[in-house]
Amino acid sequence: MSECKSALSQTVQQGKLANWTVTRDGVDSSGRPQYQASGQLNGTLFTGKNGTFNFTCTAVYHQDKGVTRPGLLSTLTKPYNRHAR
Repeated sequence: MSECKSALSQTVQQGKLANWTVTRDGVDSSGRPQYQASGQLNGTLFTGKNGTFNFTCTAVYHQDKGVTRPGLLSTLTKPYNRHAR
């Protein structure tokens, strides 16, 4: 989903996506199909943090516009590492 990649590019300086999945997530309040993408990003954020981050992105399909994202909904969270100190 190019819209989710575009949203991620606003936060990510460089990186690679892994375990990328896209699923239908019902409809939005207007009845338009909604999709959720999730996966992991291994790279560096513009904040300087680097590592492997989980991400999710919600996108809505508009019949006249195609897939769009209602604002930046991509979120990056660093997975909990029980071995880190």
